[in-house]
Amino acid sequence: MPDTNYKYKSEYCQQLIEHMGQGLSFRSFAGKIRVVRATMYNWLKDQPEFAEAKAIGEDLRLFYYEQIASAKASGREIQGFDHKKSDFRATEFMLKTQYYQEYGDKKESKITGEIKIEIDKDDNQL
Repeated sequence: MPDTNYKYKSEYCQQLIEHMGQGLSFRSFAGKIRVVRATMYNWLKDQPEFAEAKAIGEDLRLFYYEQIASAKASGREIQGFDHKKSDFRATEFMLKTQYYQEYGDKKESKITGEIKIEIDKDDNQL
């Protein structure tokens, strides 16, 4: 069986947290460190600290986009970020697509009607 941790470095944990804290994805981190995504998914299973770093990174990534959305909505400044140059629609898109459970458009479907099932007792095919 191949060694799935052959390129793993413990410093990737902090790098991943910082990467995702800038609004970037877990998947794009693979490109940054030049490994295939499958390798990183193996690390999630085999390296508990890497899995924890991903969880922290996901929360920071959400915080990043919420902070931008909040600043755009209220007109408040974020230190080190020029929200006047950012596109709120792009931020909204990221929130709706990446965090659809919290921010996606809710769609409800209601199906009404009757279903009638008839069973012929004389049918020997049952």
